[in-house]
This record gives sequence, C-alpha cells and structure tokens, in this order.
Amino acid sequence: MNEESEREKGVNKLRTITYKIKILINVPFVKKDDVIGGELVGVTVEEDDVIGGELVGVTVEEDDVIGGRAKDDVIGGELVGVTVEEDDVIGGELVGVTVEEDDVIGGELVGVTVEEDDVIGGELVGVTVEEDDVIGGELVGVTVEEDDVIGGELVGVTVEEDDVIGGELVGVTVEENIFL
Repeated sequence: MNEESEREKGVNKLRTITYKIKILINVPFVKKDDVIGGELVGVTVEEDDVIGGELVGVTVEEDDVIGGRAKDDVIGGELVGVTVEEDDVIGGELVGVTVEEDDVIGGELVGVTVEEDDVIGGELVGVTVEEDDVIGGELVGVTVEEDDVIGGELVGVTVEEDDVIGGELVGVTVEENIFL
C-alpha cells in the first residue's frame, strides 16, 4: 500500500511539474521596449524618440523641422520657440502684419478707402443712387407713375371695373345670365 501511495505521489508530482513547465512555455518573456497589444512595455525613451506619433522628451531647436513642417518647429499643430517675421503666414493667419490700405486679407478688405459707388463683396458702399436706378434687382428712390408695372406688380394702380389684372378680374360687376 505504501509503495502504491508513494508511486501515486510521485506521479502526481511529475504531473504538477509538467503542468508548470507548460505554463512557463506559454508565458511570453517580455523584454524592454517590446510591443504588447499595441502598447509599449517597460519602455526606455531617449529624447526626441517618436512614440505613437508623439514626441517624448523633446528638445526642440528653433527652426527645426518636426513632422515635415518647417518655419519654427510645429509640434502637434502648435508652434514652439517661434520667431515670426512680420507678414509671415502661420496656420493660415497673418502674424505681426502691417497692412497697407486696400489690401485683401483672408477675403476681407483691411483699412479700405472706398470711393462712392464702389462694389465691395457684392454690396455698394457709399452709393449715391439716382431715382429709378436698379440696385441688386430693386428700384431705389423710384417715382412710380400710376399703372406702372414694377417687378411684376402694379403700383399705384387705378383699376376700372371689369379690368383684367394678372389673369384675375378686379372690381367685377357681373350681370345676370353672363357666363364667365
């Protein structure tokens, strides 16, 4: 009995050791800087290394090119240690700009001197309108004679009875037995 139980113990011990070896074989040995599931494990980062598209521990010198952009170190869309000359364009904006009169900046006029009747952005500025002039499809300062047609409408109309205006009868008096 003792021999059998000793043997059983030995077998069980062997099984346990085998199981532990199997576990060890399946466990990955992770070294520093290995990538596990898209993450860095135990990473030692040197300055200026790029990790996941970001700079870590960066020392930026002026005018260095970072991420393919020039003009004074662009880091993640921000300027670092920038020296901007006047009239430089940074991220679509003018920095330290000296604007001459009538210059166009970003589609807007800056310091504009407008002469009368100039058209600015589709609008008339400082316009002197003569009577009956057409401005943007509208009549300005119009003197309308009676029965004139303005924009498809009658203005100041005196309608006689039974007149047809725009396909409708206005002020109609209908006699009996007349078929309309």
